[in-house]
Amino acid sequence: MKTLITEFITSRDSHSPTGSTALQKYVVSNTLTESDIIWHPTTIIRGKDFLKAVADLRAQPGGYIYVYGSPTMVQSLLAADLVDELVLTVVPLVIGSSKRLFPAINMPLPFDLVSAVQASTGAQVCRYVRAR
Repeated sequence: MKTLITEFITSRDSHSPTGSTALQKYVVSNTLTESDIIWHPTTIIRGKDFLKAVADLRAQPGGYIYVYGSPTMVQSLLAADLVDELVLTVVPLVIGSSKRLFPAINMPLPFDLVSAVQASTGAQVCRYVRAR
């Protein structure tokens, strides 16, 4: 399996991914070791265990889980129906090609738009929640 490195930051009192470095972080990696971790508290999750680990984290009361920097991980989470909310930024720039964000999945996953804010750059920051 390709090594995936991303952070899951959970917070009981904030809906924002920014905040204290004291928040628990989870890094998904098949190659990092504990001695590689410089931002504490951080827990390493091995790639083969990450869907179960995310499901276990979601089962805990309160808090949010944020995923940064891994379209491959987001695709796996969507396919496993482990995503409750998406925040997507639509930038008014056509680049010709890019990596596909959404995987081919067996069933539709409906989301409802709950907010859209235009940034000063013209980008639209759209927040969607899973319609269940």
